[in-house]
This record gives sequence, structure tokens and C-alpha cells, in this order.
Amino acid sequence: MKKRQLLWISSSVLAVVALTLTLLSPDSTKEQSEWHAVGNGNLGVHHINDGYLLYPVATTYVPGVNGSKLTEYKLGTKNGYILEKDGGNIQPVQISESTLAIGSETVSIIKVNGHAFATDRTDIKRVSTGFVVGSREYYTNIWLVSEDGSIAKPLVNTDGYSEAKQKLKRINKDKGEDMVSLVWAANPYPLHKGDKIAYLSNRTTLSNDWNVRVINSDGTDDRVLIDGAGYGGINIVGTTDNLVIAHTTVNKLIVANSETGEVKEINLDGLFPFSVSPAGHVLLMTQNNDIRVMDLKTGSVSKTNMPSGYFYNTGGDWSDDGKRFAFYANGFENIDDSKLYRDNIQVAVLDVTTSKIETYGKPPGSASLYPLGEIQWIGDSQLLTYTVNDTAWLVRVPK
Repeated sequence: MKKRQLLWISSSVLAVVALTLTLLSPDSTKEQSEWHAVGNGNLGVHHINDGYLLYPVATTYVPGVNGSKLTEYKLGTKNGYILEKDGGNIQPVQISESTLAIGSETVSIIKVNGHAFATDRTDIKRVSTGFVVGSREYYTNIWLVSEDGSIAKPLVNTDGYSEAKQKLKRINKDKGEDMVSLVWAANPYPLHKGDKIAYLSNRTTLSNDWNVRVINSDGTDDRVLIDGAGYGGINIVGTTDNLVIAHTTVNKLIVANSETGEVKEINLDGLFPFSVSPAGHVLLMTQNNDIRVMDLKTGSVSKTNMPSGYFYNTGGDWSDDGKRFAFYANGFENIDDSKLYRDNIQVAVLDVTTSKIETYGKPPGSASLYPLGEIQWIGDSQLLTYTVNDTAWLVRVPK
């Protein structure tokens, strides 16, 4: 079981989402998969000693879901749950909400049984002594936050910030739409179980050539690991114990060792990377609506057996051992063409040791799985999912 004690969250004020639940049997290729209701809320998962804390997270809805005519909206719930380790008994638990100032922004934090969480799971990256918040709107810093969510302190030294702003203002004077924004520190990722942090910055380049920097968790030894010059843009895909895996706009994969400083480039030839396994040996990429599996040690790439008529869209979650990746397989064709969102979606699990995908269908009934909702492992044989009628479900999958 993975122990996640520190979390990285974005700094915009985030809402929480409401859900309801029902029970069903799968419409899938795996007839033996079992579905059952968990409780109210689109739920995130946190591992604790005697089981799992399930806590509400934010969800943005696409047009047409729940009758929405807007581009997006969010609902709120204050329901949390404790699920016993064996996946059996589920007990409701009270949660509280608070906001914490980080520079000129605030972050919304919920608390369950003394544990603090962000309401946007996509930015959670736990480490060891609390959690880290990266500025999403102004990119002025990254903050270390205490485990209970009550104290935040900036990590990156800001000496020279005002001077850089003024210099960039002069640079941008005649650039029009090509203006460059100052990114002092953004998009943090943990290394060495949180002893080091990788992040993006253009404070030395004052251009769209961002660098990947690494800093110790006490704020010391802040240095450039990947020089972004010539890449035309760079983004961190993931990190392992000592590696930073990044993707550039010129479609190169950059693998950098934070200990030795060694940087390796790999041409991707149309492949788009989106997730690194917890152990750091496997990189998942998309190409032609399919998923490809790259062995980062050898560079070899394997094609998967994506079900005919389906494609990978977004999101997903790794099993604790890093051997399986769960995601929603989206159908090219809708079941009901009158809906304004994709309603033909199945739970799918990729075994990266074989590059084989198994599908487990959806809950019974008319409600489809929501493509931007949560899908998360609970233990090694259950997945937590979410449907468009605001319903959370557990599905049991074979080991």
C-alpha cells in the first residue's frame, strides 16, 4: 500500500462536487466483474492504516450533463467516507472546509479525520511532511503546507522578482499577442520522496523557453536541471525517485537524472506521453487513438490492444505495484446521439507487463461513466468510478 503524506495542489479556489449512488451489474467483456454503490460524492482516495478515506473532489461538467446549458459548472457535497481495508464496510465521516492564503491567492482545503486534502485531485502529489501548493494563476512561487493544512510558507527565493517583472514589461512592449508571462515557479513534482522538488520556471530566460529546475525541500540548492533553450516549450510528465521525465513542443522526450545531471533526449515520432509509472520504468503515450507502452530502460515501445471503436481520452490511475493502469475507454459512437457528451464509456485496465487491455463495462442502467470523473484503485482488486448522474461506484477486477 502506498503511503502518501504530502500533497501538491493548485492555488485557485476549488469547489467540491456532489454525487449520488445506485447498484448494478456490468455491461462489459468481463462478466464476473462486480459493481456496488459506495456513497455520495465524486470521491478521491487516501490510504490510511486501517483502510481508505474517500473524500469529495471537484468535477467540471460538460454541456448537457444533468441538463446543464453552460460550458461548465460545479456542485458541492460535504460527505466523506471510511472504507475498511478489506473493501467491505463503509462508514460516513464528517468533513470540514477552509481556505489558506498563499501569496495573493487562496487554496480551498477540506479536512477529514485530521487529514487535509485539495478539492482538485489532479494536482495532488504527496510526499512526507505536509503538502505543497503550486500557484496556478500568477506562478509566483510554490508553498510548503503543513499536514493539517493550517500553515503555508514559500519555498523558492523571490529575490529579483520585481526586477524581472519590469524587464519583461519592456521586452513585451511591442510583442502584441506574443507577450511572455513571468513564471517564477510552477507545476511542482516530488523527487526522492519529497526531499527534492522539480518545477518549471522562466525567470532566467524571460521567454517561452522554460527551464526545469530542482530544489531541496528546505529551499536550498535551487538549480537548472533541464535547459529549455531550443525546445520551444517544455512540460513535466512525471518523476521517479531521481528522474524527471519531460515533454517538449518539438516532440522530444527528455529524461534527466537529478543526481548525476545526465540529460537524455528521445525522438517520439508522433507519440504523446501522458503518464509515468510509480516505479518510473514505464511511460504511457498515445498515438492514433491507442495507448503505447515505452520501457524507459530500453526505449522499446509496445502497442496495446485498445478495444475496437474505443480510444483513450484523459486521466487514469496506477495500481500500487505500478503494473496496471486503469482508465476510461471512450467510444467513438454514442449510444444516444441526442446527448451532448460521450455516453459510450467502459472501465479499462492496461497491464503494462503484457501491454494487454481488459474492459469491465459500466454500471447497469442508463447513466454512463463520466469521462472527466474519478477512476482510482482501492487496493489491488477494486476501482472507484463515477457516472454522469452524480453516482460513485466500486467495481471489482481480478488481480
